[in-house]
Amino acid sequence: MNNLKKHIVIYVTIVLLLVIGTFTITYSYFLALPKADDTITPSNVEIGKLVLDFVTNTYINADKLSLINDSDKDTEAPYTEFIVSHNEESNVSASYDLYITELEISENFKSEYFKWELVRVSQGTEEIINSGNFLNATTGNDFKLNSNTITLSVDDIHQYKLRIWLSNDENKNQLELTNGSFKGKVKVTAVNS
Repeated sequence: MNNLKKHIVIYVTIVLLLVIGTFTITYSYFLALPKADDTITPSNVEIGKLVLDFVTNTYINADKLSLINDSDKDTEAPYTEFIVSHNEESNVSASYDLYITELEISENFKSEYFKWELVRVSQGTEEIINSGNFLNATTGNDFKLNSNTITLSVDDIHQYKLRIWLSNDENKNQLELTNGSFKGKVKVTAVNS
């Protein structure tokens, strides 16, 4: 008999705990549900705002280039100018890369003698950012101009010139370089830094 009383007490205790636990969980669930008069308050987290201005001529066209010596490129090579700057709404630094996009290049211009040079212009002086040739350029693919990502501070303005030219080599017949075509425009891709 004593054993039976112990079992009954244990069973009643277990049932009582289950009822109390079920009631607590159910009450908590319904208490946490939103009510019809609850309003959701939207919140925004804004670390900074990046807005760049990019000013450029539309396309770079080079259909009838003449051979020039590399030493004369600064004065004789055709070029396009463009500016990368922050908009007045911008309040974070930017990191950006420059590309020639919508590229169209004839096979004869894919040469070590068809060259380019990207320079930054500041207070009348020019600093070479990068240079190279179009030997590995492909029509339809973007062509990256800078080798390292460029950083633009909030109050800074970067002005550039992109020169292209056919480099004269007096020891080589370069007739195959004539009548080539090249077309593209400069593109900026940027992220806040």
